[in-house]
Amino acid sequence: MSIYVTKNSPTPLYYQIQKQLKQKILDGEYAPNDRLPSERELSEELRVTRVTIRRAIRALVAEGYCVKREGEGIFVAPEKYAIDLQGFNGFSDYARRLGVTPKTVVLEARVENSGGHVAEKLAIAPGDPVLYIKRVRYLETLPVILEATWLPLKRWTGLEKHQFTESLYSILRHEYGIVACRGQGTLNIAVATEEHANHLGVPLSSPLMFKKATVFTEDGVPVEYVHMYYRVDVFEFRFESHKEQ
Repeated sequence: MSIYVTKNSPTPLYYQIQKQLKQKILDGEYAPNDRLPSERELSEELRVTRVTIRRAIRALVAEGYCVKREGEGIFVAPEKYAIDLQGFNGFSDYARRLGVTPKTVVLEARVENSGGHVAEKLAIAPGDPVLYIKRVRYLETLPVILEATWLPLKRWTGLEKHQFTESLYSILRHEYGIVACRGQGTLNIAVATEEHANHLGVPLSSPLMFKKATVFTEDGVPVEYVHMYYRVDVFEFRFESHKEQ
């Protein structure tokens, strides 16, 4: 396997192992979905404790290079789907451009009175009715996003009658003539709760990308306020920046 550790080095043993395993992944010696040697195998070969190996592996999982499959071991993460942070498209359109069939499971759909934060994001009065929808988005059979969205019902009368297993933006476009064209919000790292783990099929406390955004029409009218939790073992997030003149 040609991994070596220097025990009298100031560099921690776990980091030496982590760095070398990462390089083998980057160099293609371990391909996506390949199984890594077990903790026991690495511990015996390198003559270090399993705690040291576990720490190195945990770091690789946290960085997104590896995934842990319960009862099976540690595997190199599969190739990721790229999401353009500066682009704006609905999930269904995005999936189809990848050549992948999208699927949506609706967990909740209900009418409720808006709280102050949601009302502010949607530019409505607190207490105005909103449609709250919680969904799991799939690429084929793989759950990849847990999404909660709030929509102002005074603007889209009768919207609550739809099923929302298909594209929400398609419904808005064809039923109401509304085109969502830009989003504004924040990205943060979140830790998977029991709910996230159950719906997305990830280990408890694993990292997720958390996006909060308000979506607007071209005229600046808020269409929806949304929370989205992305699996970082499935997606990578791309952007392009330019120097200001």
